[in-house]
Amino acid sequence: MTTPNLQQATRELVKLLNAQLGTSYTDVDALFFEAVIVHTMKDEKMQEAAMGESRAAFAQTLSTELPRLMREVIDAQQAIFNRYVADDAFGHELRKNLSAAVYAAAR
Repeated sequence: MTTPNLQQATRELVKLLNAQLGTSYTDVDALFFEAVIVHTMKDEKMQEAAMGESRAAFAQTLSTELPRLMREVIDAQQAIFNRYVADDAFGHELRKNLSAAVYAAAR
């Protein structure tokens, strides 16, 4: 579900936060925001809000739901890390395939 427009939007969000709030977020942080956006777009409650509410009402719903949505993304990422640590076969496959992906991307 990641698109160039979504990637660009999250990088612009990082630039905006850095400029307005003095943060030093990076492209890695933009990936977290991207994950939150994708997760939010798949959330049934948020889909209903986007389709049935005004922009202002949707913003309020998102404001209320954002902590839950962010926590769900963090929990999912933590589950991947936990499996990496606890499951030797998973860790082996992850290292092998991630190594290939990073090597190819770096070349």
